[in-house]
Formats: sequence, C-alpha cells, structure tokens
Amino acid sequence: MNNHPFSLFLCPLPFISLFLILIAATSLVVSTTAVEVAAASSPPLELLSLLSIKSSLQDPLNTFHDWDPTTAFSRPGFQPVWCSWPGIKCDRRTNQVTSLDLSGRNLSGSIPTDIRYLSHLHHLNLSKNSFVGPLQAAIFELPNLRILDINHNFFNSSFSPGISKLKSLTFLNAYSNSFTGPLPEELIYLRNLEYLNLGGSYFEGEIPSSYGKFSKLKSLYLHGNSLTGRIPAELAFLNQLEHMELGYNSYTGGLPVEFASLSNLVYLDISSANLSGNLPAELGRLRKLEILLLFRNNLSGSIPVNWAQMESIQILDLSDNNLSGEIPGGFSALKELNTLSLMNNNLTGEIPEGIGELPNLEVLSLWNNSLSGILPQKLGSNAKLQRLDVSTNSLTGPIPPNLCLSNKLIKLMLFSNQFVGEIPSSLANCTALPNKKPNGHDTGWIWLLDESHLL
Repeated sequence: MNNHPFSLFLCPLPFISLFLILIAATSLVVSTTAVEVAAASSPPLELLSLLSIKSSLQDPLNTFHDWDPTTAFSRPGFQPVWCSWPGIKCDRRTNQVTSLDLSGRNLSGSIPTDIRYLSHLHHLNLSKNSFVGPLQAAIFELPNLRILDINHNFFNSSFSPGISKLKSLTFLNAYSNSFTGPLPEELIYLRNLEYLNLGGSYFEGEIPSSYGKFSKLKSLYLHGNSLTGRIPAELAFLNQLEHMELGYNSYTGGLPVEFASLSNLVYLDISSANLSGNLPAELGRLRKLEILLLFRNNLSGSIPVNWAQMESIQILDLSDNNLSGEIPGGFSALKELNTLSLMNNNLTGEIPEGIGELPNLEVLSLWNNSLSGILPQKLGSNAKLQRLDVSTNSLTGPIPPNLCLSNKLIKLMLFSNQFVGEIPSSLANCTALPNKKPNGHDTGWIWLLDESHLL
C-alpha cells in the first residue's frame, strides 16, 4: 500500500493536514529569507541620497574624498559606515541621519532632489560655500528639519516658495547672500521659528507687518538690505524678542514708540537707517536692554530724561544724528554703562559730573558737539577707561588727573577745546598711548591720536 502512486490520498485526513501545513511553513521561510537577502543587497535610501549629493555638487577641494561607498555596509549591531563620514551625524538608536554639515567646503551646484530621502534630518548646514541661483526647493521636502543655515553663499533671485512646509523649523540663517525681491511673507507660517536672519542681501520693499506674528521669535536680523517704508509697529508684538537688527536700510519715519513693549529686548540696532523724528521717551521702560545702536540717522530733539531708567544698558551709541539739548544727568546712575557715544550731534551744556564715576565706563566719545564746562575730574578713576574723545567742543578747566590710572588708555583726543593748566604727570607716563604729541601746558590742542570712528 505504501508503494501505491495514490497512497497519499489513502492516508488518514489528519496526516494530510499536517503535511500541507509543513509545506506552507517552508514556503514562508524561503520567501522571508529571500526578502531579507534582497533588502540587504539594496543600498538604503539615505546612502543613495548622500551619494547623490556627492555626485551632484562641484567639490574643488575634494572634501568628499572620504565619503567612500565601497565600505558602506556595516556588520549587524553597528552603525552604518556613512554615519562616521565627515559632516554627518546619526541617531545612535535608529542610525538615521539627523545632521548634515557641508559648511566651508567651497561647494557649488544644485542640491539634488534625492536629499528628500534624508527624511529624519534635523540640521542642514550649507553655509560658507559658493552656491548660486535660487534656493533649491528640494530642501523644503525635509519634514523634520529644525535648523537651516545657508549664510555666506550667493543664492540669488527671490526667495523660493515652499519653505512653509518646514513646520518644525526653529532656526533659519540666510545672512550674506544675494536674494532680491520682497521679504518672504510665507515665513510667518513657521510657528516654531526662534531665529530668523535675512540680513546682508538685496531684499527690497517694506518689512511685512505680518512679521509681528512670530510668537516664538527671539532673534530677528533684517539689516543690510534695501528695505524702505516705515518700520511696522506690529513688530512690537514679538514679545519673546531679545535681539533685533534692522539697520543699514532706508526707512521713512521714526523709531516706533510701540517698541517700548518689547520687555525682553536685550539688543537693538537700527543704525544707518535714515530714521527721523524724536527719540521715544517710552523706550526708557526697556529695563533689560543692554545694547542700543542708533548712530548715523536723522534723529532730532533731546535725549529723553527717562532713558536713564535703562538700568541694564552697557552700550549706547547715538552718534551722527541731529540731537540737541543736554546729556541727561540721570546717566550718572547707569552703573553697567561701558560705552557712551554721542559724538557729532548738537548737544550743549555740561557733561554730568557723575559720568566720571561710572564704575564700568571704558569708552566716552563726545566729539563735535557744543559741550561746555569742566571735564568730569574723576574720569579714569575706575581704572578701566580706554578711549576718551571730547575734541571739538568748548570745554574748559583742567585735564582730569587719573585718565590713565591703570595704563589702559589707548585713545585720547582733547583738541579744539579751552583746557587750562598742566598736563597731568600720569599722562606723560601713560605707555599705553601711542604716538603722543604734547603741545604745551595751556593750549586747547593737547593730544591727537587715532582719528578713526570709535566703533
């Protein structure tokens, strides 16, 4: 019976069922093994993406030489070899590429569309290269990107649409490129953005009022473009803002009084920006402000008295404007003040005596005003004074005795005044001063050293 050709069909039913199950299991094992072998022999998409980047870009310095695909496959349990290639970082748990840093390689060409396969990329740095043309929209297909740095390249034309797809983006640095056209308003849909730098290009037109909608923005840089129009008061809605640079543009109008509500602001630079009008007294409420740069504008009127309430101010530069009136006496209470530059204005009256007692004062530049009276006699007593320029005023009286108390004074300009008395002996022994040119004890022309601008 066992030799009968149809003996299988004469077997009991349970035996036949078991036989069929074994055949099915064997087929499944073979099929699964075949899939695994096929997967192991196919390069991962991330590797293909990286090799596509390497082959697509011009690399005159041969910085991709160690991106070697021949060693691309790793032993089980180890990170893929490309995770150790220069400029690449991978997640230690998943082995997925999370950071790609190609900065400073003099690369050029177009970013390939295959970059989209780096779908877990958090950080992309293309800065300090020679990329030209529009910003490749393929970059906007990276859904998990948080940091995009393209500063110091030659990207031009208007800003490519599509960046609003990068919903996770917190940091965008496009400084020093050649972008043209209006500022990209699409950026306002990046709700997580904390840092935005579009400075140093050729953007034109007005700052969109919608830029006041960045609820998490801490740093905003729009300086060094061709922007015009009024600075929108809506920027005052950026209540997380700490650092803002809007200078080196050609605005109309003045400094928005609404900026007084930027309670977290630490740094404000709107220098060389064609600002006009008076200084808003309300800015005195900016208690965290450390640096305020408004030089080379057309600002007029007096310096508000309540600016002395800026208790954290370290650098205040209002030089090269049309300011008049006196230096507020309350400035004597600005204990953190390091640099005070009010040169080339129309200021009158005396220099507050207390300014000479400021404990951290290193730079005092007041030249080309109409200041009178005596130079504060305690200037330099803090042993920190490095630069003093009060030339071209109407100052009288003796030269303070301790200007070079700690031998740190490297710039002293007192000419075109009416100082009297002797040159202090401390100045004669001030070895930090270069090229000393004394001209007597009782003339207005005492010292001429460095004629360059303070900052």
